[in-house]
Amino acid sequence: MADDANTAPIHDRRDREQAQMQNNKQPFPRYLPELETVGSDIKELLVKAGVPEDQLKPHIIRVEFDGAPASNLYGSDLSAGFIELGYELFLDKDKFGATFIPADIFDPNSNLKQLDGKIDIIQASSFFHLFDRNTQIELAKHVIALLKPQKGSLLFGRQVGRVEAGEVTAQSNPNRVLFRHNEATWAEMWAQIGKETGTEWETDSQLTSTRFTSPIKEQLEADGVRQHQFTVRRI
Repeated sequence: MADDANTAPIHDRRDREQAQMQNNKQPFPRYLPELETVGSDIKELLVKAGVPEDQLKPHIIRVEFDGAPASNLYGSDLSAGFIELGYELFLDKDKFGATFIPADIFDPNSNLKQLDGKIDIIQASSFFHLFDRNTQIELAKHVIALLKPQKGSLLFGRQVGRVEAGEVTAQSNPNRVLFRHNEATWAEMWAQIGKETGTEWETDSQLTSTRFTSPIKEQLEADGVRQHQFTVRRI
């Protein structure tokens, strides 16, 4: 059984998540002030297409914990099965008010289309880094379609980055190329996206230490691997 900083017992998975969040002293750059925009209608979308539900759910819980009403939260996963596994993991299907939409964000006719132009904030962690740079640009354009076409619309998240940005080969598939960003290449990519879409975006990102434990942490960081936290705001 896990204990919080005051050694009080924690009995529920939600309690454990919240205790971890309270101990997290490094929020996403410029994310927390945006919670004041969360109000009526659809305000939040957490896009995690193709990422296991056990990674998706904590992010949604985090935003709710930070102050957003659960009824305003939307999450998407490529597989409905992962969504069901998430409910089984957290035991909250009958009490968690967020809406989950099984969909492929790359499919222009997916169920996400109903949210086009209605979202204020999108959280997309462990997602962009799954693709090469050209596919990341395509992904970003789908994200832009979901966001409200107005100043202040926000994308934030985290991903695997590198001190020396560039292409790497996926360990699971030697024929698959991924692109790892640093602050400069992330900003450059969004400048290109802005030109191609007729929009303008301000990026704020930083490379931080990875969350892995030793000895994997030392091995990865010696190779330049870092965690890349980012926000992207429409201006």
